[in-house]
Amino acid sequence: MQNITSIKKYRSPGLTGQAIKTIAIISMIIDHIGFALINHLPGASDPASVTSAVYMICRFLGRLAFPLYCFMLVEGAAHTRSHLKYAIRLLIFGLISEVPFDLAFYKMPIYAKHQNVFFSLFLGILMLWAFDLIKNKGIEKIPGIVFKILGLTIPTAYFGWRIGSNLNTIFGIDIPSVTAYAATAAVAFILIFVLIYNTAKKQSDTAALLLCGNLTVMCIFAFIADMARTDYRSAGILTIAAMYIYRRDRFISMISGCVILSVLSNPTELFAFCNLPIISKYNGQRGRGPKYLFYIVYPAHLLILYLISKALGIGVPGIL
Repeated sequence: MQNITSIKKYRSPGLTGQAIKTIAIISMIIDHIGFALINHLPGASDPASVTSAVYMICRFLGRLAFPLYCFMLVEGAAHTRSHLKYAIRLLIFGLISEVPFDLAFYKMPIYAKHQNVFFSLFLGILMLWAFDLIKNKGIEKIPGIVFKILGLTIPTAYFGWRIGSNLNTIFGIDIPSVTAYAATAAVAFILIFVLIYNTAKKQSDTAALLLCGNLTVMCIFAFIADMARTDYRSAGILTIAAMYIYRRDRFISMISGCVILSVLSNPTELFAFCNLPIISKYNGQRGRGPKYLFYIVYPAHLLILYLISKALGIGVPGIL
């Protein structure tokens, strides 16, 4: 009789990084088909129509893509041999994809008010590279007082501007801009000061200085994303930063990113929480497959969508 302890239970090999990227690509393509094509078919504006239902399904499924890309960007940053080469690669394909992106969604070769997702990921990898530089070299070479000053001023100025400019919309009342900025900046300063002080008290001065440096870098890149109007803008940058901070716990990493997107981008991003079962199956392996699959598929599918929309005579869509 076979010893029951000798029977090995079957264990799923899990999902590799390549598999997760493939899921993200499929989600993205479905999302873009819904937005660029189905949304402009007859009946799409009627909530009771089948076309409208299909459009909404496509858009909901599409919410999986960006958080997965951010998650894999953080994973890639942790294992890359060169942040510089990684960043250059993203920048090059961002430039290659911009015309197809503008043609697919705005029916013009250049549209300055919205840049494709490669630029968001490009800024994200530069930010993560800066985090590593601060941790490995900056803390030792830069005086602590510099980190403290920057950690209090830059984030205060950024959040004062970012949140203050939206106070009228949030509360539905007319608040003078100067008053709104001053009020939010004051609150931001107090919260940041308490955060830094508690970090120094409960952890160490070094941890507090690292926090100051990371907050400064994060806000600088968030501001650049807002000014450059990259996909997801500062919400995308803050998502990547949060996933990096909690990278040792994949569940918390994904949850934090989804919360930020839902609050700062669009409530429909709540559907990104469906990524949790996917992340739970991630086995930490790179996996086999074309290394540049996403890089090639992104501009290619946008160009195809443009050609299809042109053939169907579809007009200019709204903002993504």
